[in-house]
Amino acid sequence: MSIAARHFVLTDWVRLKGRDMRKVKMVVLIGLAALGAVYAGTRPEDMTREQKNKLLVKVAIGAMNDGDWELMAELYSPRFVQYGPGDIKPIKWADFELGCRIMKNKFPALRLAIEDIIAEGDKVAVRLKTVVTFKESHKYKTRRLGKVEMTEIDIMRIEGGRIVEEWCESDTADWNEKLRMLKYIKPWK
Repeated sequence: MSIAARHFVLTDWVRLKGRDMRKVKMVVLIGLAALGAVYAGTRPEDMTREQKNKLLVKVAIGAMNDGDWELMAELYSPRFVQYGPGDIKPIKWADFELGCRIMKNKFPALRLAIEDIIAEGDKVAVRLKTVVTFKESHKYKTRRLGKVEMTEIDIMRIEGGRIVEEWCESDTADWNEKLRMLKYIKPWK
C-alpha cells in the first residue's frame, strides 16, 4: 500500500476514532475504494473529480439500502433538492429524507442496485434497479410472496463533496400498479 493510501485511511480512522460505527463504516468503504484505486494504478490524490463523485454516489446508495440516515445526512447537502416526475415543486432535503424513511419502514426489503454509473464534471448519472421482495408477513397481514422491480435514472449534482441536486425519472404509475397486484391476503390461522 502506498504511503498516500495509508495516510488517507489512517487519518480518517484517527479522526473518527471513538465516533459512531456508521461513520467508521463510511471511512472503511471510502478507504477500501481508495485502496482499490491504488491497486488499479491510481493513488487517492490522483483520483479524478468524476471518480470521487461516483464513489460518493455509491456510498450514498449503500447508506440508503442500509437505512443509515445519519450517513445520508452527511452525504447530502442541507440545500439538497430533488426534481421528480409528477412533482409540483422540488422536494427539499427534509421531505426527501422523510420519504426515504417511510419507504424503508414500509418495505424493509427494499434494495437499490446500481446497474450503470457515469460521471462527467460535477454530475453523476446512475441507472438504478429498485427491488422489493416480499417474503414474510407484516404485523397481522401477509402480502403474497413476490418481487416488484422498477428501473429509474437519476442525475445527481455534486458540490463541495455533497449531493446538492437530483433529477429522477421513473415510471411510478407502473411501480404502484405492480404493488397493487400483490394485495394483502388473510393469513392462515
